[in-house]
Amino acid sequence: MAHSTILEHGLLAAQCDVIKVTDVQPGSIGDAIGLVPDADLLTVDGYELDDFLDWEFLTAEEEFNLVYRKPGTADEYEVHVERP
Repeated sequence: MAHSTILEHGLLAAQCDVIKVTDVQPGSIGDAIGLVPDADLLTVDGYELDDFLDWEFLTAEEEFNLVYRKPGTADEYEVHVERP
């Protein structure tokens, strides 16, 4: 059973087999880097995301690299995130 957690950066995510974005707030960092609902969050700074604790710990820095996959595609996108 999936459960949802509100993450920083304007994202709402659900944890199933991967961390899946369920909502992206307009004007948020998530919106600015191209995240969309149903995107899979894969890695932060090269570390696989096993759960929300990984996400919270690895994104606590001012800058990090995120790899995600948009829904309906196998393509992975890597973006550099800097907090405002």
